Amino acid sequence: MTTATHLVLERLHRPAPILGADLPPSFDSLVRQGLVRRGETARGLACGHCEEGCWVEPLLHRHPRDGMILVHPCVGAAEGGLLAYEPEALHTWALEPSALAEALGAALELMGRPEERVPERVWWLGERRADRRRDVYLVAGLGLDAESIADDTIDGVQGLAPIALVPWGTAPELAAEVVPLHDLLTIGTTGVRLDRERFDARLRPARPRKEAVRPFPLPAGAVWERLVVEVVDDEHAVLRYGEREERRSYVELGFRD
Repeated sequence: MTTATHLVLERLHRPAPILGADLPPSFDSLVRQGLVRRGETARGLACGHCEEGCWVEPLLHRHPRDGMILVHPCVGAAEGGLLAYEPEALHTWALEPSALAEALGAALELMGRPEERVPERVWWLGERRADRRRDVYLVAGLGLDAESIADDTIDGVQGLAPIALVPWGTAPELAAEVVPLHDLLTIGTTGVRLDRERFDARLRPARPRKEAVRPFPLPAGAVWERLVVEVVDDEHAVLRYGEREERRSYVELGFRD
């Protein structure tokens, strides 16, 4: 797993600002792809000058050679007891899950445009039609509070469990088939990639279902030209052949999918 991928999944699991001092070498690619955005300037940072890792709140100072830098007094530091940091160390960045939702929907070739269903928590990515029609969701913030996501925000289609993509592990609170992203997702300089074969292999086989198709009885020697199909609303049609007439739903006609 790349450092950038780990950073995105960790912030998806437990949202928190990303400090400039903690940026991985591949961070620029996340900015270019719109997966992170600039946030507010932090007041302090965890000092990395020694193993203590103290929390410090440095001040802006003009250095005669290096220009504007951040400094913090420390009894164990050289150069007059001052620790120096780059001003960018206090810049913060925030994950953009909506951009990740767009990328995942495209990678899975789902039908529909991703939508945010619960602010900053649940995104509908689209509909998967590989074997059966199933809604696919991206769920964030499970490391903070999984129970706050109501089941009715993640809807199944035709009795099939929806698919919920989560950063790590499982989420038993969700009424969905949970698929963790940690061993499927790769975020690199070329974009977001998802292992489709491994994703498909993780899904439980769809259970066979009984179709409610009822044949429309026709007399011997019936011809297509005399069969009339009249659409009456979004779910039903009326079939007529001679004097016989019956109202049928699209499921009864065999058009469930």
